[in-house]
Amino acid sequence: MDEGTERIEPHAIARSARTLRVVAFSDCRVQDLKAIVRWIEGRSEKPDLIIYAGDDVGRFVPDPETNYFEQLASLSRYGLVAVTGNDDRPEYRSLIRGHKVYEVHSQPIIIGRFLIVGVEGAPAPGIGRTLHPEPEIADHLRKSIPEGMSHTIIVVSHAPPRSCLDESMRWGIEQIGSTAVGDVVEKEPRVALVVSGHVHNCGGHHDKLGNAIVVNAASNDNGFGSPPTKVAMLLLHPNGTVEDLQWDEVSSSPLRLATEINGVGGAYAQRLAQAGITEIEHLANASPEMVGRMLGWSSRKAAIFVARARARLEGRPILVSIPKLPEMPRLYLDIETDLQQSYTWLVGVAMEEIAEVRQFFAPHPDKEGKMLRELAAFLATKADHCIVHFSGFNFDRRILMQRLQNYGITTPQSLSQSVDCLPALRSSLALPTRRMGLKDASACFGYSFAHPEIDGWQVAYDYQKAIQFGKPVPERLLAYNRDDVLALRFLVQQVEQLAAKS
Repeated sequence: MDEGTERIEPHAIARSARTLRVVAFSDCRVQDLKAIVRWIEGRSEKPDLIIYAGDDVGRFVPDPETNYFEQLASLSRYGLVAVTGNDDRPEYRSLIRGHKVYEVHSQPIIIGRFLIVGVEGAPAPGIGRTLHPEPEIADHLRKSIPEGMSHTIIVVSHAPPRSCLDESMRWGIEQIGSTAVGDVVEKEPRVALVVSGHVHNCGGHHDKLGNAIVVNAASNDNGFGSPPTKVAMLLLHPNGTVEDLQWDEVSSSPLRLATEINGVGGAYAQRLAQAGITEIEHLANASPEMVGRMLGWSSRKAAIFVARARARLEGRPILVSIPKLPEMPRLYLDIETDLQQSYTWLVGVAMEEIAEVRQFFAPHPDKEGKMLRELAAFLATKADHCIVHFSGFNFDRRILMQRLQNYGITTPQSLSQSVDCLPALRSSLALPTRRMGLKDASACFGYSFAHPEIDGWQVAYDYQKAIQFGKPVPERLLAYNRDDVLALRFLVQQVEQLAAKS
C-alpha cells in the first residue's frame, strides 16, 4: 500500500467550493444501478459530489460501452469519488475511471477547501480480496493527509472506523471496522465526514466520532430480488459542519407503485401494470373490483390499495373500515432491546386516561432482572387493563415473555393476552406515506416527536455504545421511548375519533 512514497500528493480539481452537497452510497451487490441514475436525474437539486464507498465496482463497468461511474459523475457538479471494497480485486482500482471520476485511494483530490482521501478494502486479517494490515492503513492515511493544510477532510473508507457503525452480525457479533481509520478520525480535528460501507446491517445510519459525522451507506444484499439502495444526502460546509443529513431508499423497480404505495411490491406492480395501472393517480381512480381481479383478491381486501393511493394524492389518512381495537381500559406499552434482541433494557407504559409514561429502566444489562421484576409487579396491579403495543408480529410481547421466563418471573396474564394493534390498523387505515410505521402513522395525525432524527436501531446502538464505553445512557434514548408510547396512545385515540365520524 503506497510503499516507498513519503507523501501522496493530492490532485486539485476545483479551486473554489463554498459548500458540498453530497450523495453517498455503498455496497451495491445486487441493486439496480440504473435506478440510482434515474433517482439523481429526477432530483430538483443536483449534488456537488457523489461518493461510492466500495464493493462490486465491477458492476459499474460491465462492458466497454457501459460506465455507470461516469454516468453518475455527469449528474454532479464536481463528479464522483470512489474506493474499492474488500470483495473487489486489487486491480479493480482501474475500473474507477471516466470523465470526472476519481479513485481516491491512489490519489486524494481537492475541491476548494475540501480534501478527500480514500481507504480501500478492509483491515487484515479478514475476509475478502483487498485487505491491508492496520499499520499499512495508518501509514497510508499519514501519507494522504498533508501536515499544515487547513482543508476540511472527507475520508472515504470502505471499512468504517473501529467501534463506530461496524457491528457485524453475519457470523456472530463482531466489530470489523478499522482501528487506524478510527484513530485518525478521533485525533485529527480536520476530519469532518467519513463515508463508509462494508457492514451491511449498520447501513443507512450515521454517528458522531471525534469532530466527524460517520455515515455507513451500505445497502443490504439479502438475495430477494433487487433490494433498494440506501442513499445518504447531506450538506458539508468548509468549517466542517454537516447539515441536512437525510436518508432515502432508491427502489430498483421502474414501477412507481412499487415504491410509493405501502404493500405494493414488484410482483403486484407488474400485475397492475397489465391493466394500465402504473401511477398513483391510476390506482386512486380504479375500482376495488378491478384491482382485486388483477391481484387475485376480493374487492373488499383490494380496497385498501385504492384507499392508500387516494391518501397519497389527498395527503390525509383515510379510514376504509372500522378497525377492531382493544377495549378499555387500555395500557400502552413499548420496549427497547439491544441490537440482537437478546435482552430488554427499557419498557415504557402509559394508561389511556393519563398522558404520562412510566419507564422501567435498566441502566446496565446486568440490571435487567431487577427491572423486569418491577415491571411484572406493576402489570399485576393492572390486571383489568388490556395491554396494547405496535409491531405487526407481537414483538414486544414475545421478547418480554422470553426475558421474564429467562429470570423465572411469572408472566402477568395481561401481557400474555396483550394485543398488537398494527394488523387491525393496517387493514383498515390508509395513510399518505410510503410506510406504516408508528412514527409515520402518528405523525400523519399530527403527533410531534422530540427526536425525529433517530429510530429504534439507533436507540439500541447508542445504548450498547454507552455501555461499552462506560458512559451514562443518553436522555434522548429514554425520550424516544416515551414518545413511542405516547404516539401509540395518540394514534389509537385519533383513529377512534375518525371512526366515530364515519
